[in-house]
Amino acid sequence: MNQRTRLLATVAAFAFVATACSGSGDNFVPVTVESTTTAVPATTTTTIAVTTTTTPPASSTTTTTVAPTTTTTVLPGDPMDFGPSAGDVLAVIGVESDDVLNVRQAPGINQNIVATAPPLSHNLIAVGNTRALPNSIWIEITLNGTPGWVSYSFVGYLGNTDDATAEVVADYGSIPSGASVDEVVEFTLATFVSVDPQSRVARPAAPIVGDPTEVTVDVVGIGDDAVRGYRLHIFVQLEAGVYSLMSVERTYICGRGVSGGLCL
Repeated sequence: MNQRTRLLATVAAFAFVATACSGSGDNFVPVTVESTTTAVPATTTTTIAVTTTTTPPASSTTTTTVAPTTTTTVLPGDPMDFGPSAGDVLAVIGVESDDVLNVRQAPGINQNIVATAPPLSHNLIAVGNTRALPNSIWIEITLNGTPGWVSYSFVGYLGNTDDATAEVVADYGSIPSGASVDEVVEFTLATFVSVDPQSRVARPAAPIVGDPTEVTVDVVGIGDDAVRGYRLHIFVQLEAGVYSLMSVERTYICGRGVSGGLCL
């Protein structure tokens, strides 16, 4: 192989290497080979700087979920399958006019008072829970949106109202009369109170003095779990200096519920 042929082969090999190492075909620089037999053109070496881009790893976010803490309140007493159902409307019963029914944070007379209900309240809403303590039963209620517990002895359902005047007169033997309003009221109550068990009597409202005078009396605990007692409106009139019974309105106080005004 003569010198010219060797020169052409060398140039061709160089061109092939340049093409293989370039980043793109657009960067290829054609090489011009001079036709000469006396000298080999100087070889120019091009160094291509390679830029390396390092992408930092995406920052990782660690989210820690804290489980909610559940606080379990242990209530006094034992649960009972007894008492008003959730949503039942109850009335305060057997509370004197100068007193209130305490709504407590938990069952028991030693618990904090969260609300009070006047003696004639009839808007206590049962939650449906009943608990028994050694000497009392407690009902969970809400009063104007405030939750709490009240003694079962002082709540009940109000049923129908009827006229019990004739029943009193028949039991007494005549129209009860006396020297004072209170005396006539006592004669009248004898028809409704019980001795065994001993019923509880309370006046949830102050007397409305007039002609006639109206006296409101609750008689509770007569020994019947359906009819727990009565709310009586006793009207007493004054004639010729003598007080006498004019009429008696009786509202039934129910223990297990009311349907159509009747105790269940």
